[in-house]
Amino acid sequence: MFDWMKEQKWWGVIVGLAGLFALQAYDEFRDSLRWGHDPRPPAQVQFESTLVYFLDQYNGAWRGATKAEVCRRAWQWTRVYTWTAGMKIKDWRGRVDPAGIVEHSGKIELVIVSKFSGMRIWYYGHLPRDIAKSSAVADLRTWDKVVFSGRFNWGLWAQGLAFQAPLGTKLSESNILEESALLIELDTVNKIEN
Repeated sequence: MFDWMKEQKWWGVIVGLAGLFALQAYDEFRDSLRWGHDPRPPAQVQFESTLVYFLDQYNGAWRGATKAEVCRRAWQWTRVYTWTAGMKIKDWRGRVDPAGIVEHSGKIELVIVSKFSGMRIWYYGHLPRDIAKSSAVADLRTWDKVVFSGRFNWGLWAQGLAFQAPLGTKLSESNILEESALLIELDTVNKIEN
């Protein structure tokens, strides 16, 4: 009987681990359903994939000085990219973040998140009041898919959203790569189904 009880104990551990892996796989499956296929334009794919590349380098570094250097290069690359792209964003895609539409420092913002590259990248888009009041924007709900156009915004630290570049809501390593957030000015925002 003692051997049977030991066997039952191991079966419980095995079933528990299997359940844990099943929950994790289910969560990843739900996430893939939520985000669906990748319809991003090439410019957005290049931009976000490069940020993921820097994040992988950052996570793979074990020395603090190496991590800081990766962040500096990511920061510099973002500045150069936005400058050479003419600061423009055309038909980029994402989903409305749970923060949704908020008013910040007298400006109206729509928070959009992209997770197509495997990491979350937030776009804090300033909206002109006429666009913010339009029915297309007013009817947006959390996780609605959107296509948006506009331009990167260099912003000022005094605005509380960026410092010297569109990348990062704060000048810190974690906000540059682990929680990338970019300031943009929105010209158009449209809800889409696919």
